[in-house]
Amino acid sequence: MFEWMSPFAFLQTVVRVMIVWSAFYTVGYFLWNPLRVNHFLPLLPRELLGVFALSCLAVILSIFGVMTRGVLGVIVMVLAIPGFFLVFHRFLELARSWERSLFGAFFLLFFIFIVSLNVFYASLPNLQFDDPLITYAVQPDRWLNAGRIFWLHETAFSGFPLTYEIAALWPASLSTDRVDQISVLQVFQMSILILALFRTMQLIRAKRELRIPVATIVMMCTMLLYWCSLAKNDTLAVLFCSLSLAAAIRELEEHGTKPWTSWFLMGAALGTKQTAILVLIPFIILTWKRFFTGSVSSKLISLIAIAIIPGVFAIRTASVTGSPVYPYKSLDILVHDEWRRLPLPQEIVELNDRASAVYESSEYGLLKHVGIFLTSMEGIFLLLLAGISYSLIHKNRDVWMVLPLLLYFIVAFILFWPPWWGAKYSILIYPFTGILGAKLLCGTKQSSKWTLALVAMISFIIPGFVIGSSMVLPFKYRS
Repeated sequence: MFEWMSPFAFLQTVVRVMIVWSAFYTVGYFLWNPLRVNHFLPLLPRELLGVFALSCLAVILSIFGVMTRGVLGVIVMVLAIPGFFLVFHRFLELARSWERSLFGAFFLLFFIFIVSLNVFYASLPNLQFDDPLITYAVQPDRWLNAGRIFWLHETAFSGFPLTYEIAALWPASLSTDRVDQISVLQVFQMSILILALFRTMQLIRAKRELRIPVATIVMMCTMLLYWCSLAKNDTLAVLFCSLSLAAAIRELEEHGTKPWTSWFLMGAALGTKQTAILVLIPFIILTWKRFFTGSVSSKLISLIAIAIIPGVFAIRTASVTGSPVYPYKSLDILVHDEWRRLPLPQEIVELNDRASAVYESSEYGLLKHVGIFLTSMEGIFLLLLAGISYSLIHKNRDVWMVLPLLLYFIVAFILFWPPWWGAKYSILIYPFTGILGAKLLCGTKQSSKWTLALVAMISFIIPGFVIGSSMVLPFKYRS
């Protein structure tokens, strides 16, 4: 009954997730040149090309009714074999180029410790949170059982968007039962967060010796731990949002780079989670210069790139319900009669209104709400604060890049009120926020290291063992 809690079962779960990423990388590696990806999307990571390619393959297999666990499982296992050799070779190159120092060794061990805690926590199936048990983990399971992708009429969440659910078919195909599938998908989410951190730092060209310390600090954020360890679409949206903003900055700095990768990744984010629409605020600010100074054809390609993924799901959803973005912000005039939502009872309306008198937070003052919103970021906020402070003191012109993020947080603070509940919708740019803060720490190597060491210590001790804004003693909670 409790076999999934054994160390061997945990190891099996981690290995299966590694197999899936190895398959993704294999496909991306071998398709990169034939598809001329470097010409159109030069900043797209190869493993993400693999994610999109295998998602398309899953749709094709679904059309023929053979999208079963056995078929997908065999495909992913076969594709993973060359990927292991490719990834192992890449890790050897990174190990040879790694600067050996006491600082680096300490943070490497610290990073392994934090990642181990997070992955252990993610491997325990969360059977209390409703969303994965209603739709996000249910749809891949039902689709694999039927051998095809179909509309689940018993849930409103079977429509736009579905990027995560389709990508999740591949790790889900390696699971043995429903509880095991929850565990595999949760560890898969945590692996996506790790990928988001290092790929974003690579795109934004953060100093190599600071990447592991920054990743450690971000991984310690309790809000990210909780929401990125659930079998739902948040973490994939975090990945796409982080990479799209990082690619936008890279494209702004390198005028010779084609400016379409950021638009495509932003479209992928919108096709994964609808609340990613708020990330358009910093995204548009970062991309407007390249967009408006580009040619007509470049503008057209950018718009196609951002629209292609959400557009496919919007058309599918509209064909069934009448509204392309059902069930959120749907125009009643478009929704078909059978999909119109009935009025909720008053008790449920009050319960859903997190600002109502039902909740204790309705009596909080504005400063306390602001404090909750900012401290939910934990070490990420400290990284941003350190980066801003250093840039202002040393008159670093790149400090303007913080302004789009501040505008995003202000809008998110207002829209997702109250902050104790709405802060979770801001996590889409948490990793990017911390990484941008580290990028602005562009002083001497020694000063940057001391700053990161101090931030790491504060982030570990205070929210870990003294007080936490979103969860009491989160490190005790993780264990």
